[in-house]
Amino acid sequence: MPYAIRFKSLTRREYDKLEDSLKSKIRSAIDSLEQEPRPHGAIKLTNSGNEYRFRVGSQRIVYTIEESIKVVEKAIFNSSLWFA
Repeated sequence: MPYAIRFKSLTRREYDKLEDSLKSKIRSAIDSLEQEPRPHGAIKLTNSGNEYRFRVGSQRIVYTIEESIKVVEKAIFNSSLWFA
């Protein structure tokens, strides 16, 4: 059974502000998480439960996997803001 993808409202607003070419790449990466929520290159965050991250260009995608209800929640952060 594939996982559902759920965006938080802040994440949706951040996503909507991105350039169309970057949106396309990110959307493709996020859509692939429905079938494989732990793709090659995804890194489990230390001491975070079920949070993972991976990069798409200069963007870092951080997300949580909820196994009990098969949901992947996303947050997208610009790398330059990640460490600010």
